[in-house]
Amino acid sequence: MQDIIKIIGVDCSAEVGLAMGEYHNSGISLFETKFGSDGNSIAEIIVDWIQTDDKVVLAIDAPLGWPEDLGNSLSSHLVGQTLSVESNLLFRRETERFIKKTLGKQPLDVGADRIARRTNPHQPMYDMVVIADGYMESALILARKCLEDNNDKKADIVIFPILFSVNHAIELYLKATNWALNILLKNEERYTGGHDIIQVWNTVKKRSDGYESTNKERKNRFRSMTQNLKKYLHELQKKLDSDTVKPKMMNMDFSRYPINGDGEYHFYLQTYDNVVVDLENLVIVFEEIGDSLNLIASDYIEKATFVPD
Repeated sequence: MQDIIKIIGVDCSAEVGLAMGEYHNSGISLFETKFGSDGNSIAEIIVDWIQTDDKVVLAIDAPLGWPEDLGNSLSSHLVGQTLSVESNLLFRRETERFIKKTLGKQPLDVGADRIARRTNPHQPMYDMVVIADGYMESALILARKCLEDNNDKKADIVIFPILFSVNHAIELYLKATNWALNILLKNEERYTGGHDIIQVWNTVKKRSDGYESTNKERKNRFRSMTQNLKKYLHELQKKLDSDTVKPKMMNMDFSRYPINGDGEYHFYLQTYDNVVVDLENLVIVFEEIGDSLNLIASDYIEKATFVPD
């Protein structure tokens, strides 16, 4: 019979948080969580959770091992000197590389994660994905808030920041993906400019087809993961095609301004009928789109910036 191991986690970020659970039969059960400010001291909370015969693992939010390359580089480093080791090797241990290879997901870097790592020349690609996550999540939070209670009809006005945030998130995901693909294809440009996400999507699709030309499985996976995005952009294209906005203005301005640069109303003000947005479906669809685009962008960025051991 497998022993029961009690696991106590301590997260010392903005406010100390504690969690207690048990590992048994290859599974973990969570029993209790507390803040360090709940009354008793942190030590008292932990002691209260531990019984005499318990086997305990105390997991504190601090890395128990650092990347080997980081230690070797810093041991003889002087202020102002250039570090010759590629940044991913400085901030990622074999643990992170194993998880990425095995699960296909990139864990947090042990040294500095995402937007905090500014010395990496490729960092802006990672940053674009982080900011895209923020825009997408803010849109979903607003949409869910409206679904919870819309008695004050707030959905009628917050739909504009919702759509703006969704479209800007898509733009950032796609531009980060495009940038990574250009590196992989050895193209000179970083990413397509402008805010026309339909144009940016067409460019990304072309770059992906080019890069995956000999890998049918990855090409099919890309198409499967972007089906909802493709449907949304097709529906958006139909709305924009019905607009009087000139082709050069065919971008995301409809969610930012009621009129275009020529003083013409956008499509939703060119009719006396209500333009209806299904918020329940919006949340479902854009959760999937956001997750898929994050995975696609992260995957290509990892390939574009990978340095073999």
